[in-house]
Amino acid sequence: MADAGATPRFVPSDFTVEGGRRAAVALLSAPTRPTAIFAASDEMAYGALTAAREIGLRVPEDLSVMGVDGHDFAELFGLTTIDQFPHAQGERAGEAILAAVAGDGEPVGTSSSLPFALVTRRTTAPPRDGRAERTEPLLSVTKSLVEPFRSGAGRQNRRSSARPLTAAPGS
Repeated sequence: MADAGATPRFVPSDFTVEGGRRAAVALLSAPTRPTAIFAASDEMAYGALTAAREIGLRVPEDLSVMGVDGHDFAELFGLTTIDQFPHAQGERAGEAILAAVAGDGEPVGTSSSLPFALVTRRTTAPPRDGRAERTEPLLSVTKSLVEPFRSGAGRQNRRSSARPLTAAPGS
C-alpha cells in the first residue's frame, strides 16, 4: 500500500454480514470514499456489497469488494475472495500437533504459512479512471493476510470457514 502511495483505513467490526454493512456504510459515507473494500471475512464482504447497493454504488464499477474465507456462497455472489482451504489447514495443524507430541518436528505454531489462494470474480476491477490512487482504499484485514499469496490445495467440500479473528485497529 505504501509503495502505491495509499494509506489504508481500518474499521473495527464483528465478523458478520450486518457488521460489515455498518462499517461499509460509515466508510462509504465519508468525504473521501474508498475505491475498494478488503473485508476480513466473506460475511463482512457480503455486508459491504449490501451497503454499496443501499448507497447506490455499482460493484465493481464504483467500488471493488473482496473478502477472505472462500465461503460457500462466494461464487454465488461473484465475490473475489482469498480461499483459505480450512480442511487442508486443519490437516496441517493436526500433523504439527502429532509431530510435537511425538517430539518429531518443529514446535506447534512455528511452521511455514498455510495454503491459500486468491480467487478473482466479479466484485473487483481497477478504478474506471485507471488511477489506483484516486481515493484511499479501505482495508479491514488481519496481519496474517499481508503475506504474499500462495496457491494451496484444491477446494474441499466444506461448510462456512468463518471464525472469530481479531479485527485490525480502527482509525
